[in-house]
Amino acid sequence: MTRYLLIFVTLLGFYQQPVAASEVTLLQAFHVAEIYTANSPSGHDTDTYNGDPHYVIEVPVDNEIKRVWIHKAHGRVSKIESGPVEATILEYQWPSVRVVAHRGGVGLDVPENTLPAIQRAIDIGAQLVEIDIRETRDGHLILMHDTTVDRTTDGSGRVEEMTLEEIKALDAGDWHSDRYKGTEVPTLKEALTLMKGKISPDLDFKDGDVGKLVEVVNSVGVAGESYYHGSIENSRKLNALQPDIFLRPSVSNSVDIHQTVRILWPPLINLNWHAVTEESIRLIHLLGAQAFVNTLSTADTLLNVELAAEAGADYIQTDYPDKVIALLREKGLMYDEKKDVGGPIHRLGSERLSYPLR
Repeated sequence: MTRYLLIFVTLLGFYQQPVAASEVTLLQAFHVAEIYTANSPSGHDTDTYNGDPHYVIEVPVDNEIKRVWIHKAHGRVSKIESGPVEATILEYQWPSVRVVAHRGGVGLDVPENTLPAIQRAIDIGAQLVEIDIRETRDGHLILMHDTTVDRTTDGSGRVEEMTLEEIKALDAGDWHSDRYKGTEVPTLKEALTLMKGKISPDLDFKDGDVGKLVEVVNSVGVAGESYYHGSIENSRKLNALQPDIFLRPSVSNSVDIHQTVRILWPPLINLNWHAVTEESIRLIHLLGAQAFVNTLSTADTLLNVELAAEAGADYIQTDYPDKVIALLREKGLMYDEKKDVGGPIHRLGSERLSYPLR
């Protein structure tokens, strides 16, 4: 009896263990191709691209064949071609991993969320700079991570209870080092003006009026190169006001990924480190989005960055963008502007991105 009970318990445990797929199936690849072409495939092949195995899914669109190259392990769309094989037109190409400087690069020895931090991120070659945004008592948007100014300035008080004039009178650099003494807390407009044409803004909206955020972004003319992180409710509002801004909502697990995609259809999904797995990144790709991975705090190590890149991350946010850039270059995975064909990713609601079977 004991023997049979042991066998039963063992089998029960086996069936309760989820078996993770290690490779994208052909049917899944078909669905990915349908998302990006809004049509059903007519054929397929397999090939290698950059040394990795890919499905090559053929889809008839407007009297020509598009070929969607899908990474067998990651599920990522590596490139989209059209026209005859002997005269291929490259419509889209994944340009490798984009590096995001967290608060300008907290580990770069610059005071966070300041103009010197943004300039440093630009100088080292990051593709995005993440900034935190809050609204003052008199309705101005400034850069500040915390609810108060206490940690990162020589003053004290809650941002929402202070005027812009009061915050501008503070020193946002002296707490860090004498080198940055006299650095002001920048307004969002000042920060975006510095970034324009040099680095993409990643807007982490902590508190305030989304409409004012859109007004500032539009006034500087950086909507098409800006990213946004905020609540589901604010993401909906922002998309209605300015759909050119790329959304990157956060998720905690695979269930959240499905729900978030259905609610927002975002071009990116934000994964904090505990949610980063090969399965979650693959699922994000299979649902037509890209993976924005955070390696922050105790997880901000080069080993974790390497693991995230190998798992298929499209963006990596870090406090040490200089070190991450060096590592990715060594691995041949660093963003390459020359390979950036077709833009960073399809925008929410784009006519080029469809979900015909969901």
